[in-house]
Amino acid sequence: MRSSTTFLAAASLLSLAAASPLERRYYDCTAPQVWHTCWDGWQGCCSVTPCKGPAEGVKSYCPDTEQPPSGTPGNPTPPSTPPTACSPESTPSPTPTSLEPDVEWVGQTGCKEDNSNCHWAPRFFIIKTDNETYTTYNQTFQFHVRKDAGPEGGRHDSIALFTDIPDTVTKCRIAWYKPAQGIFYGTYSDGAMNMSTLDLGDRSFEEAVGGEVSYASTKELIAGESSHGVLDLGNWGRTLGGKALDNGHDAFDCAGSELAVHFALNAPGAEGSVTVDQVSKLGTNNNGFVQRAGWYLQYV
Repeated sequence: MRSSTTFLAAASLLSLAAASPLERRYYDCTAPQVWHTCWDGWQGCCSVTPCKGPAEGVKSYCPDTEQPPSGTPGNPTPPSTPPTACSPESTPSPTPTSLEPDVEWVGQTGCKEDNSNCHWAPRFFIIKTDNETYTTYNQTFQFHVRKDAGPEGGRHDSIALFTDIPDTVTKCRIAWYKPAQGIFYGTYSDGAMNMSTLDLGDRSFEEAVGGEVSYASTKELIAGESSHGVLDLGNWGRTLGGKALDNGHDAFDCAGSELAVHFALNAPGAEGSVTVDQVSKLGTNNNGFVQRAGWYLQYV
């Protein structure tokens, strides 16, 4: 059960510390370019998916800055320089008008334009297991989790708080959507995500955490959480086109006005990181061409 009281606690807006390679790489790219890591070792900024699969027989490359590699139709000569990461100073970026507006989310997710059956605007709280008083509150613009190497490696988990859920909603599914292009999406090593809901009882989330979000104030809730499966986000950045994923399980009880979802990497002994832009509607996140992106609740 979860509370019907809306979470109203004020929280300061903090930027993420440069704790993983992905965070630094995010700032290397100028929108609409995003960072990509391909199976064949290609890494860099590109406005389209540069990764080529083994079956294509062609090395990965970014058409923004590189000539097609040898074997690509129309270019039998190998490129003169190897792929390198781009930077805002050295590589001009295409303007957003060069990208077509993202409309795939409608068909992929079954969500309506007016959001009457989906909730795309959680507030994300990032907490650390190895620093129990640490937290960041980044509203709705980006999702970030990570795990350090080793069996006891520290974790950066994310708690997504969905508020103002209609009184008529009683069942939900947790789902995720990545558009074909136009957002930052990156994974490092392991990307398998545990998804669980926190039992708030008759309390609001603010009451349940004592007015301050941190690992210290949430670990008791996490110990009693209800799991709703695992999604592996590690490979989807290397696929062409948009992709919508849900937990593959039956819908769960979500009656009430707010729901707290705990996301943590399922990487025993391994290092990992996932960072992805969250877009709740066209024009948010300084983004004029992506309709929706990231985590959402689908009302059943």
